[in-house]
Order: sequence, then C-alpha cells, then structure tokens
Amino acid sequence: MKKVSMFICVALLATSVLFVSCKNDDEDDPIEKATVSLVAPTLEPGASEGLVTGTIVSKAELKSVQISINDGELENLPYTKDEENEDTYLLSFTVTGIEENCTVKVVVDNGAEENAEATITIIFVPKTPLVAGTDFTLTYTGSSQTDGRNVNGTVGIKWSLNTNGGLARFIGEPTTVLFVSLANGEIATKEDLADAYETGTKVEQFEWNPTGFTPKFFISKVGDNYFLINVKTLAFSPGNNTATVSYKH
Repeated sequence: MKKVSMFICVALLATSVLFVSCKNDDEDDPIEKATVSLVAPTLEPGASEGLVTGTIVSKAELKSVQISINDGELENLPYTKDEENEDTYLLSFTVTGIEENCTVKVVVDNGAEENAEATITIIFVPKTPLVAGTDFTLTYTGSSQTDGRNVNGTVGIKWSLNTNGGLARFIGEPTTVLFVSLANGEIATKEDLADAYETGTKVEQFEWNPTGFTPKFFISKVGDNYFLINVKTLAFSPGNNTATVSYKH
C-alpha cells in the first residue's frame, strides 16, 4: 500500500508541475466589465431640470466616466466612491434645460475590452392649459335678494351689496373663499394659476365703481379648484345691476 500511495502522490506532483510549467507568467486575468445603472427623475409639470442618480460597480479602477445628452458629445462626469460598499461608485447630477423628452447615456471605461453603458429617458411633462368656462352674468337687485342671480357658486363669487358710496361689493361664496387680485389675465396654465394664488396676497372682497369701469382679473379657490375670473363689465341700473363675467379653470 505504501508504494501505491507514493505513486499517487508522485503522479499528482508531476501533474502539478506540468500545469504550472504550461502557464504563461506574462498573461493577466481579463478585466471584468463594469456595470452601471441610472435612475431617471420624475418631473413635475413644466419642470426644466431633474436630478439623475446612479451606481457603478467595478472591481477594476475606473479610467473614465462620461455622459452624453441626446446623443451629443461625451463629456467627463464626476463620481464618488461609495464608502459603504466595496467596488461601488455613486453618480448624482442635474440635467437642465429640459423642454422635451431627452435621453441621458453614461459610458464607463474600467479597462475591460468593452465599456459599460446605461441610457435613460427623462420624460418632460408640459403644464396643463386652462380651459374656458361658460360666461355668466351676476344681477344684483338689493340687499334682501334671495333669487341667487347675484351668486355663482362654481367660481365662488357673490355680489353682496352696493355701498352708500356707489361701489359694488363682491365677496366669496361661501365666505371662506378668498381672492387674489391680478394685473391682467395672462396666466395660461393650471400650475401657474395655482402658484399665483398660493403665493399671492389674499383678500376677502373687492369694491368697484361702475363709472369708468375697466375689466378686472382675480383668482378664486373653491375647494381644490382654482379659477381665473374676469369681470368684464359692471353697470348700475335701479333694481337691475349687472356684471358680466368670464372665467378659466
């Protein structure tokens, strides 16, 4: 049994020697291709910039990381080492000037035969155009009026009285509705209308003189809905005072 064991050992040793002797010491193990992943931002309506994040995994040292927007020229892209995960690098950059859908490609060279690539599409979300509502007329007949012709509950406005000074007073309907005055009616989108209201100065009422009246613009908010209101005309006539109104929402 000793001779068999020795033979086996010698045979294994010879095999080992043959294996080592056949290997080229100048050959290096091929570099493993890196992997790269990107996360596209979800843009709010009308937003023109978005933050892209991503991750690169590479056992080899990175030689370059480059970015291309809409198949344009490649440019160097900064990255940081992930201190918590080995062989991992982090990407975080903002794409600006977005006016339509755009593609973002990142190319990573870590010395492997093939570069790693990842491409995402950032979806541009346009703002929502305002929609014109049906014109209406408010008719004020007196302080004891109950026929509802002086009220429009859709946009939240009520012609509440005519003052002793000859002014027409308009309030919210219900009274919790507040107004924001505008210099003109040039707002064109729901998002801009909401922003103008939320950042504007709120008032409880307007008082206007029908003499020399010029069109007035303001915003009301009823529930979660915003309305761009244009009081186009205002006229006094005994027992039949009228205001013609248009609106968008």
